Amino acid sequence: MESSKVIFKIKLGDDLRRWTCDSSPLSFNQVLDKAVQLFSIPRETAVLRYQDDEGDNVTLACDDDVQEAIMLALMAADGRKPVVRLQVCSSTEQPPSTTRVSELEGTVQRLEREALKAKQHAENLAEHAENLADKVTKDASEMSKLAEKEAQRAHKHAKDSFKALPFVQGIQEMITKLTPRGEGSADETAREALNNLHNLVGQFAQEAMPPPVQPELATHPGVACDVCQMCPVVGPRYKKKGANYDLCQADFKKLDANAQRSFICIEHPQQVWRRNRPCPPCCKSQKPQARFVEDVNIPTDTEIMPGTEFTKIWRLRNTGTAPWPANTKLVHIGGDKFEGDSVANVDPAPPGEEINVAVSLVAPSEPGRYVSYWRLAEPPSMRKFGQRIGCRWWWCTRMAVSSSKPARASRPCTRVWSATLAACSPSWALASTRRGPTSTCARPSSRNWTRPPRGCSSASTALELPLWTSPLR
Repeated sequence: MESSKVIFKIKLGDDLRRWTCDSSPLSFNQVLDKAVQLFSIPRETAVLRYQDDEGDNVTLACDDDVQEAIMLALMAADGRKPVVRLQVCSSTEQPPSTTRVSELEGTVQRLEREALKAKQHAENLAEHAENLADKVTKDASEMSKLAEKEAQRAHKHAKDSFKALPFVQGIQEMITKLTPRGEGSADETAREALNNLHNLVGQFAQEAMPPPVQPELATHPGVACDVCQMCPVVGPRYKKKGANYDLCQADFKKLDANAQRSFICIEHPQQVWRRNRPCPPCCKSQKPQARFVEDVNIPTDTEIMPGTEFTKIWRLRNTGTAPWPANTKLVHIGGDKFEGDSVANVDPAPPGEEINVAVSLVAPSEPGRYVSYWRLAEPPSMRKFGQRIGCRWWWCTRMAVSSSKPARASRPCTRVWSATLAACSPSWALASTRRGPTSTCARPSSRNWTRPPRGCSSASTALELPLWTSPLR
């Protein structure tokens, strides 16, 4: 046999050990010694067994048995590493003890007693079922006799009712008239009888004919009549050509002939109605209303240091005629998105009441001007309603402005609004007068800000001033 690596997995109880070795040469004593060494058990009582390809437990007793087990593992490996699984057991297994035998005998006796009880219970159930069957048979016989009596009485009643029907009386009258009585000729009597029979058959046919079935009118979901506000339109729908204008049949008939020519008739809906299609105003629910009242804290254009955690609070008023829905949310809809809340819970507000709405945010790490927009939303569809509210804040940082080099923003995509210097362009305005020379403070109205000319040297010393920065967009 060609030498290759073989994996032995030896198990004793719940303990499993693994051993990798060369498949050739490998003797039975080597495998047994390794198992004894792995589990620290006596060699004299150790027995090794494995399960062959037919599912039988085979005991290893010699070198040939070991090579046979390795060969079976190689055949079952199918290109993978062969694994020989061995089970270690003791050769001194004793027969069941007397206590175990007594327990088994007690279990057998208990099962016999339970079987006897089950047999008695089954016999009782069989007797009860037999008695119940006799009672059901007796009741069925009585019901059969009663039904026979009722059938005879119904037959007699139907016979009397049949004789009282008009066409039966007419037939009897016709038979009487067809019978010669010696009055008039036989031709006149027969002609009169046939006329009476013709009239009777026509009357019977009209009475037996079912009433005419009225055709079911088509329904046009989501379509409303623009005159009578019927929603949805039932029956033919008349749509005006080239316009979003519909009429029902009753209002269409009120138009003159010239006006009717500009409409097309739609007997049945052309498309399958879908729930997500927009409904006309008559089918929509009333939309809640809300308006902004004031900023409770942190008004617009507030200076906030980067990385600051803060809570923004607005005051809103319910200007509608209905209270806001339960679980109303305040959601972020546009502008700059901050770390923190993007959705906030809103307390339900009755009509005309004012409430405070708060969101917890974190200021961005980059300085600049930031704008965020929020709006109320109605779950579960999150339909937006009410006035849009927003906030605009300035994240400020401290940078040095020297006389030799004008201040510039740290990011290449920003413009800087810095302090006014004596020899610089007048389009630059001072952002803060807390430090530095006295000057007029004016915030620019647009982002087309002019940088100071190079070589500006009017300032004798460096000034440490807060600078407004805003990303170019």
